[in-house]
Amino acid sequence: MAVRNEAKAADVVRRIGHTRGEIEVRHLDLARLASVREFAQEWTEPLDVLINNAGISLVPLQHTEDGFELQMATNYFGAFALTNALLPHISDRVVSLSSQLHRISLLRIDDLNFRKRPYSPAAAYSDSKLANVLFANELQRRLVAAGSKVRSVTAHPGIARTGLVAHDPGIFGRVNSLGSSMTSSTAPCPLSTQPPKTSQAVPMSGLTGSRASRGTPQSADLRPPHALRVGHQPYGRPRPRSWGRVQRVPIDRG
Repeated sequence: MAVRNEAKAADVVRRIGHTRGEIEVRHLDLARLASVREFAQEWTEPLDVLINNAGISLVPLQHTEDGFELQMATNYFGAFALTNALLPHISDRVVSLSSQLHRISLLRIDDLNFRKRPYSPAAAYSDSKLANVLFANELQRRLVAAGSKVRSVTAHPGIARTGLVAHDPGIFGRVNSLGSSMTSSTAPCPLSTQPPKTSQAVPMSGLTGSRASRGTPQSADLRPPHALRVGHQPYGRPRPRSWGRVQRVPIDRG
């Protein structure tokens, strides 16, 4: 378990107990590339599955010591760097946790860190989630081209009552604090167990409930966002071939 706050992690390990095997805790701050490099350099063991689950959401504008917007740094750049550094050790799959909010992103590739445009916490979060999807897609394409058995898959965990948006004074924080029927008390991580049939399709798993926010795991369609932008020139219309309907695959519910 790679974590930023080791004290909180120790409490989680205590509550989980030994029913799910031995849990080792190591420090990792995805918002700092130096921390990512240090973690990867110290990792020498085989790794079956890497789940890029860590993330932050809806925080005020901040830039990291590396110059990245904080949400993009934590949710995407850190996971990107960690995955590439650990890839030689991975034998089965890389799971990227995304969100249905990737659909509303208007990603500005020339301004990922909000240096040129007004900052919006929701826009920064959705941009980071779209970046997760694009990375997972391209990683899968390259793995297939290289003849690797490792798979890259994406999962949308729904809306869970966690501390992710508890600080938000808006609707997301209120829904989270009320324990609404829109949310799940736990967030299952549906991991696709079969590789995509083509290099152009990455399995995205989601949930069955209202707006894919709760319910049981299912395979999901990976639809394009409204537009992708380079500078002020939108592209992605017509839809890039990498944004097709995702091959439906069985989901491991275990």
